[in-house]
Amino acid sequence: MSQYARPELPRPPVQQSFRQPPPVPSQPLGEQRQKPRGDSLGQHPPPSDAFYISDTDRHREVERQRVVASQRTATESSSGEWASATIPEHHAAPYHQYQQQPTTPRSFSSQQPSMVLTTPPLGATRSTSQRTESLSSVNSTSSYPSSQASTSYHTTLASSISSTSTTRFGNGSGASVNRNGTLSPNTSFGGSLLRADSAGSPASDHFDDTDYLNVALLSNIAVWFKDNVPQGNRTKGALEHPNCFTGEEVVTTILSRLPSGQERRYAVTIARSLQRSLWFHEVDWADTFNEHGVYTFEGQDTDEVPTGVLTSLTPCLSPYCAKLTAEGNPTACYSYSCPNSARNQLRRQGSQLSAHSTAEQPEQPDNWVTFVGKAVADATGKMEVKRQLNIFELIDGEEKYLNDLELVRKNFVEPLVAANPPIIAPERMAGFLQSILLNVDEIRTHSRELLTALKARQAKNPVVSGVGDILLEAALNWGPAYLAYLTEYPMAADFSRSSPLARVGFKSFQSRPTFRLLRYILLLQDIYKHTENNDEDRSAAEQAISVIQQQSKEANLGVSVTEGKVKCREYHFGLQTKNGEPYMSDFDLDLLHEGRKHFVSSKIVSKSSTAAGLEAWSEGFWILFDHYLVQAKPGRSDTTAKKFTISRRGAIPLEFLQITRTSFSEPPEPRGNRFHIGVQRTLTDGASGAHAGGAGQDSTLLYPITLTRIGRNEGRLTFYVESEALRKDWATKLAAAVEEHRTAQEKTRVVALVPLAEQTFGCASTIGSLVPSAPADKMMGNPTCSAPLTAADGQPLIVAGCAQGLFIGFRDKPQTMRQVVHLAGITQCAILPEFGFILVVAQKVLIAYSLEALVPSGGGSDQASKTPQRLSGSKDVLFMRVGKVGDVDPRTLVIYVKKSGVKESVFKALEPVSTADRTRAAGRHGFLGIGASKNPEWFRTYKDFFLPSFVYSFRFLRSKLAIVCAKGVEIMNLESLRTMSVPDFSHQHDEFSQKLAKRCAEHKTLGMFRLQDNLFLLVYNAFSFHVDKHGEPLLRPVGVIEWESNPEQVAFQSPHIYAFSSKMIEIRNAFTGRLAQVIVGRDIALTYDGDGIDSGIVDVRRGPALREEDHPDRRLHVSMRIEPYHVLHEIRPLFAR
Repeated sequence: MSQYARPELPRPPVQQSFRQPPPVPSQPLGEQRQKPRGDSLGQHPPPSDAFYISDTDRHREVERQRVVASQRTATESSSGEWASATIPEHHAAPYHQYQQQPTTPRSFSSQQPSMVLTTPPLGATRSTSQRTESLSSVNSTSSYPSSQASTSYHTTLASSISSTSTTRFGNGSGASVNRNGTLSPNTSFGGSLLRADSAGSPASDHFDDTDYLNVALLSNIAVWFKDNVPQGNRTKGALEHPNCFTGEEVVTTILSRLPSGQERRYAVTIARSLQRSLWFHEVDWADTFNEHGVYTFEGQDTDEVPTGVLTSLTPCLSPYCAKLTAEGNPTACYSYSCPNSARNQLRRQGSQLSAHSTAEQPEQPDNWVTFVGKAVADATGKMEVKRQLNIFELIDGEEKYLNDLELVRKNFVEPLVAANPPIIAPERMAGFLQSILLNVDEIRTHSRELLTALKARQAKNPVVSGVGDILLEAALNWGPAYLAYLTEYPMAADFSRSSPLARVGFKSFQSRPTFRLLRYILLLQDIYKHTENNDEDRSAAEQAISVIQQQSKEANLGVSVTEGKVKCREYHFGLQTKNGEPYMSDFDLDLLHEGRKHFVSSKIVSKSSTAAGLEAWSEGFWILFDHYLVQAKPGRSDTTAKKFTISRRGAIPLEFLQITRTSFSEPPEPRGNRFHIGVQRTLTDGASGAHAGGAGQDSTLLYPITLTRIGRNEGRLTFYVESEALRKDWATKLAAAVEEHRTAQEKTRVVALVPLAEQTFGCASTIGSLVPSAPADKMMGNPTCSAPLTAADGQPLIVAGCAQGLFIGFRDKPQTMRQVVHLAGITQCAILPEFGFILVVAQKVLIAYSLEALVPSGGGSDQASKTPQRLSGSKDVLFMRVGKVGDVDPRTLVIYVKKSGVKESVFKALEPVSTADRTRAAGRHGFLGIGASKNPEWFRTYKDFFLPSFVYSFRFLRSKLAIVCAKGVEIMNLESLRTMSVPDFSHQHDEFSQKLAKRCAEHKTLGMFRLQDNLFLLVYNAFSFHVDKHGEPLLRPVGVIEWESNPEQVAFQSPHIYAFSSKMIEIRNAFTGRLAQVIVGRDIALTYDGDGIDSGIVDVRRGPALREEDHPDRRLHVSMRIEPYHVLHEIRPLFAR
């Protein structure tokens, strides 16, 4: 092999007379040492086409002349730099041009300029093309070995009338397009040949995407056009369309990128091809391209663009073709099929671009004048001609519309159903087609009937008398069908976007019925405008317009609702935690609920202060539903579905948000980083202030929205939006959402507050209140305890205690409450109706009263039995509770707790003495009157025990006690006094359980309630969760129930758990954790938890739903301040709702 053998140059894909080139050299040409192709110097691959030149002598002569020309060009170049040449897809030099051949002994390594091929960006794809015969050339499909993966070439259809098709980037075909819609370098004809300097870097650092734009390729033009055509609001008829452009702007934009001197007709040809390929379309879906029309993009992704070649604009492959010599004459190109060759110019003059077929299509009349002939048109009045043009456009458009609907059946439905093996399981096929196509068959039937009627009238007389009556009858018939289709279309479009149909242009056909009603209105309005006043068709057209407009309004209402459901569905699958898991509280959001609504969502900006004294701005994405305001941030995802990251406390129920007068009226603030000293800067100061580090400040104005959040995270909630219009939109939508949620809550509330005592417990008015204080004789303070009572005659009563004494009144008569005991400092009361006692804790002393003494029944018992008895010693009682223990023959006990030390609580259990035993004890007189008992004891000691922890409360659980203490919950057996700690995490070692165990140790336990035989609810002041009878957490399927409030007391009334704080009552389903209702008030306190002498345990043998929750003795009592009184309420379940 000669040391001067010329290296192999890169070649484009195989086309007719060209074969694939070797790889690109990475060294200067003179340094290459490679074997020549073939076994001998003159060996060539067999000819593959008619243009192959097999004459070896002629070939060598041409090769010698080309080398001499190359050396002359390099020698005569004064700067050593030479322009980059673009390698076209449609053309390549003969294969032997790149064959390594022996050259003259004279070395040209120092004269030949170094050449490097600029490679496309990473991710560029190789392409293949369909084999298509044409008048001038034939393309063939070529593939590349993996060793050439770094260079991308594109095969195109080169023909006199080139055919275009849809190229699918990403799977190995067509030009490569960046995701942002800009043109990648590999969309050129294989790259640009650039001069490399001594350091191996390009001579120029300037890079422009248009350097890689080849105007001969429709795919290049399509992507560049989409990025550069001016878009905005354009008006057609009486409607303004956003993000649109006119046909004139289309042609002007394309013409600006064509080589200078090109005629405007080339730009029109390209525009028509793009429009026929559905790269853009007319806003009302007109089929013909018109420079006066208004167009918009279909909205498809840039991974599907039309392809084709305008052969008149293709350049030559050779970098020396058309270069000027020293004499100023263009150099001759040796290629037989060079497009700049004189012999090829005439053949290529008439090349045009077609979007669908290489064969000429018979022309159809495009207007009424062409349809009837010039003679008929000239004999018709000017206004009637306009009317006939409108009618013809209506009939012609309906025919094309019906054809598109037929294509849905022929090209999508039938192949899908007939596929073998089936693409979709047969049992799922009907549901899939219904979800995607809806009732398109019904729409198609109505369109066919309408077209038949229109064609029949047109056949009677080319000058159609009128179509108003036909359209009116058709509109009355198709109303329900179009309403059903348009209403459900957003959901169907969402389904199709997530299916393979999105890649085959299905949306264009699926959306056709959505525009048709508007098109009918526009066409009928034009017909009405050009119809004589005395024409009968004018009235029919007017009625048809009115009917269709009403149908459109009804459809718009349904569409808005469905679009909200689509948004809810999108966010249901898109919301996730920081670690990428689905949001844990989805049982609260319930975004797939039938009545769920989406109001508004947008990017927001929040502000916080850094440790360095700077204002840090962070962006987020907030979503407003009809029940929650969700704070999220756009998350990363490998799929096309949107993902949003949400924190554990990122969803705020609307019940916990309050709108103030200044929520949407605060002045805007400039966005930027700046120091601050705690004083709020004015807009002028903020705009003129500079960053401490000297950096420029972003002066973009942000508009604040300030809400008040109540509950656990109480405080001001401020976020910023980017425009005043967006802030007004948030104000409108948030007010509507809050009001709608309040209305919905009234219909779905689970409890109601019924007053038991309205004007009994008076209080002083707060400062600034316009309500006067209660009368002095009513100043009793707030009620601290209450209990239900049934009198001997069956009258339902209420017993209530406060700091001034004990009161009794009728249950349903709030004004009948009267004081029966004057005793200061009452904190607790309980009733033992079976034994006839009322127990109270006053000033930490446990006292028993006789019911007969407080509520006389007329039995006439002696005075001694009415004297109250003190059951505890010194003032050391913390609290007490009454209940029954034992499954068989349960024992009634009164247990009170007293504090013995810092970390120890002592329990004393008392058992009431029955009435019979007390009577026998009172009747004994003893021997000679000695030992007689005048005041027999009402209670006897049952058992004393202690717990080495501070106790907050306890409950009776059949034969055990659930003691709530600082360590959690201790389950104690009263017989053996053995305890079991709850919760028990000893058998759960996963990360989530360990974090939950840590949270349990950090928060206060409020209670534990039995829901079912093996299901308990353990409640803390920040959260709650389920445990089994062994105390082990049950974290599925409900998980952890997070409180939105700061509960201080809790109570259970199946099936709801109630959390009481001073400002609200949070009610949730104890089994699912779902928020059921929120009641807001002032100075709220639980006075009776529904757990009287009966343990209140759910009878699991009958099921929790069968418990008598509505029994008066099981209803909760709550005190709430409504100035100037503390009103005692009964929480009454609304099971009827």
